[in-house]
Amino acid sequence: MDKIIIYLTNLTHIRDGRPSSEAIPLNIGYLASYLLKHLSNDVEIEIFNIPDKLEEAIKKRVPHVLACSNYIWNSHLNYAYLSYYKSLHPQIVTIMGGPNYPGKKEMQENFLRKFNKIDFYIYREGEITLLSLIRKLLSNSLNINLTKQTAIEGCHFMQGGEFCDGGKGQRIKNPDDIPSPYLSGIFDEMLKDGFAAMVQTNRGCPFTCAYCHSSSDYYSHVFKHSPDRVKDDIKYIARIAKSKLLHIADDNFGLFTQDTDIALTLKECENEHNWPLKINLSTAKTNYERVFNCVSTLGETLYFSAAMQSLNKDTLFHVKRKNLSLPQYSHIINNLKKYNVRSLTEFILGLPAETKESHLNGLKTAIDADIDIVESYTCMSLPNTPLRENEYFDQFKMVKKYRVIPRDFGTYLGRQVLEVEQVCVASASLGLDEYADLRGFHFVLGGYYNSGVIREVITYLKRLNINVFDWLKNIHLLLNENDGIAGRLYKDFLNEAKAELWDSEEEVLSYYGKNENFQKLINGKAGANLLQKYQAVFLENLSEFLEIASASLKNIRGIDHNAAENLIAFCLAVRGDIFDMDKLSVSRSFDLDIPRWITNGISAETKGYVSPTRVNFFLTQEQRGIIEDYFNAFGSSADSKGKILTRINPVMLYRKYEYDKKLIEGGAGDKKNS
Repeated sequence: MDKIIIYLTNLTHIRDGRPSSEAIPLNIGYLASYLLKHLSNDVEIEIFNIPDKLEEAIKKRVPHVLACSNYIWNSHLNYAYLSYYKSLHPQIVTIMGGPNYPGKKEMQENFLRKFNKIDFYIYREGEITLLSLIRKLLSNSLNINLTKQTAIEGCHFMQGGEFCDGGKGQRIKNPDDIPSPYLSGIFDEMLKDGFAAMVQTNRGCPFTCAYCHSSSDYYSHVFKHSPDRVKDDIKYIARIAKSKLLHIADDNFGLFTQDTDIALTLKECENEHNWPLKINLSTAKTNYERVFNCVSTLGETLYFSAAMQSLNKDTLFHVKRKNLSLPQYSHIINNLKKYNVRSLTEFILGLPAETKESHLNGLKTAIDADIDIVESYTCMSLPNTPLRENEYFDQFKMVKKYRVIPRDFGTYLGRQVLEVEQVCVASASLGLDEYADLRGFHFVLGGYYNSGVIREVITYLKRLNINVFDWLKNIHLLLNENDGIAGRLYKDFLNEAKAELWDSEEEVLSYYGKNENFQKLINGKAGANLLQKYQAVFLENLSEFLEIASASLKNIRGIDHNAAENLIAFCLAVRGDIFDMDKLSVSRSFDLDIPRWITNGISAETKGYVSPTRVNFFLTQEQRGIIEDYFNAFGSSADSKGKILTRINPVMLYRKYEYDKKLIEGGAGDKKNS
């Protein structure tokens, strides 16, 4: 027979004409490369991540096989296309695979009964299983019933009303056996279209965190790409990528010696090609010296990601989480500052045994440790993780709610499609009201601390030995009491944080299934990542929020309040209205020589800097270009601006400043961006 046509899809939702996920679909690139390596004479393969392009392709020719991925952020979208074309063309062989699939047999059967247009589901790693399945389909002339007569390792399917369990797919023990989808040109068009490259240097994770897909014994052994293979990919991408962002998909970058060499190659590419300008990755939880070497090499293109999730010993015990020790974190953080590397840590709100007090104590510990960004996320309850499927966790009486996944919704093939996630928002040790109050504190943390908009003020407080966490708590109280613009926006955030939670997935789908309610998602009134959205709102209303910061300082003893007010005014001039292209430059007068005070490290003593000074603040042509490029990519709504701020270090957008005709780079706390 002629070559069979296979369409591999990892579709992303489209919002305002732009993809919700801008990452290269590395998963289907690997599948395509592996199939072509073994079946190049038998198959023709196309890959898709944009729904419209898949529709156009099927209008021209219907594939023999339609294989779709299944992640929490695109599950319903991919199934909408799979089921639509299966109904229209019953002869198509439909395949699905991905981690958004249960781990228990009875749940897997229920899944396949519910999503009954799936002919075959590939469980766990897909390359070997998909190859076996395609070979069997070829031998049976694409006859689905004949192919289902015997079990296929790694494949699950329904046959004659019965569930056939093919177990778990085999893992690739040498990832280099998969030809590079970059070097073969599979991703050239996507790279040139502005999708961000994603690379993976190894597969697997030796840790067993109960909330993570990688916690299974199946993934416990880590298999590595050779460093030369990874470096060849990086050099190739650097030459043609339009996006300056890189995703490294490892669970633990810095785990192996070769990662240091890979980091050096990335730095060389940055110097030669101005790529990448930002790297998203998760660093290893062990080998902290090696992690330090990798991160220090890459400098300000990334954050040192010191994910903690919790510092409550009981919580860490129950979820089997292992962290670097605080002294190890502190050692890395303190030594990275000279390389202009900012540090980031993450906490998960809603984990077993966590209390309001223990969560706040964790945040305080991270702030006291001088970590630059302290983020907190609501606990996601993912399929095929112990936290969701192991009865052990029933003892914690975890309260499960459902919400729309931010930006992952739209109208396709004439139907409304949205993605829903299950989250844990309360437990025997954490009340729902406490959850809401902590979300409010996360708003304060994101705006006043994580964004870095008043880092000079924070530095001044530290020089005076004033506890920053306690100061943030005071701001939280003032916002709750404030009736002005800042207080109203804060309360808007709280109301949206409560309104986004539903008791069941069916309730979410039913409510937004009505056109008038679905429009709330489309126009941004619902369905946004609230902390991202309101970080942009915070910046656009910085003057009002800094009035709260000023009020919070008035009752603190030992502060030179005039100096503090000058610092706050300086911060507003550098970072206020950064997305307003009509305010490219501003001028301000100060009672102190603020630039010199900052350059010298912001000492506790201010007398030596009392000198009337006028400073000009401006955006460079390069900064204007960056903002315009991101507006073109993501739009200019509050939700879009929040998304932009997660894809670029905000420091790169803060105004430069000068006086006496001497240029000083702004927003750094010294003469460099940081």
